[in-house]
Amino acid sequence: MGELPQWRMIIPYYDNPHMLERQRRNFDRYCGALRESLRIIVVDDCSPTPAEPILRGCTADLRVYRVTEDIPWNNHQCRNIGAREACGPGQDSWLFFTDMDVMLTPEAAYTMMARSLSPAKHYTVSRTFAPDFSHRKTHINTFLVRHGAFWVVNGYDVDLTPAGSGGYGGDHQFLHQLRVITDHEHLTDVVALGFGRSAIDGTPVLPDADTAAFDRIQWRAKFEKALKAKEAAGDLRSLDPIRVPYERVL
Repeated sequence: MGELPQWRMIIPYYDNPHMLERQRRNFDRYCGALRESLRIIVVDDCSPTPAEPILRGCTADLRVYRVTEDIPWNNHQCRNIGAREACGPGQDSWLFFTDMDVMLTPEAAYTMMARSLSPAKHYTVSRTFAPDFSHRKTHINTFLVRHGAFWVVNGYDVDLTPAGSGGYGGDHQFLHQLRVITDHEHLTDVVALGFGRSAIDGTPVLPDADTAAFDRIQWRAKFEKALKAKEAAGDLRSLDPIRVPYERVL
């Protein structure tokens, strides 16, 4: 493997120990240029099963942060924390965001990182589904963007999350804001592995990797109310993107 640009992978975590253990084994396969160029940032959302003991001893370039206040569905704010910690002052690198139940193999990571990419774009990749990994589709929370562009949007809007309005949602609103300032391209040759649900019968592949059973209806209504209020005010900017205390634990 040749020299690669500096990248950061950002993954929020909440009570998925089986999937996190599988991710750790995958991270341990990152070697050579990948280990030198790709830093993994896991943000533990005050999980009752902490990430740090599971990831201790991982051989990849890894950092773990933990939110110290328990807030329902705080994954968007965790992504903002990961983006804040990804680069030092004056630095700008590629940020690859994904979820705990989506795995980027070393082969897929290198295919993506070795490409010539435009900083004026954000990129999505295909995701397959276990158990046969044959069905492909995009995933709203798996994408690639420059650190600077992420902060032009000012990250995910906390006003549209449980930490703000008490509502669940905001993924599409964030991507809408991102598309205002960047072009979009789908990388057809990069495929991540999805473990949330089988494409055949919806059976969870891992006992803790599926969130489909969670009731999001009540939170969705609060999200829509908060979004309408922002639209009526004529200001859709994301404000105060990080409102919870957190600390580095690994």
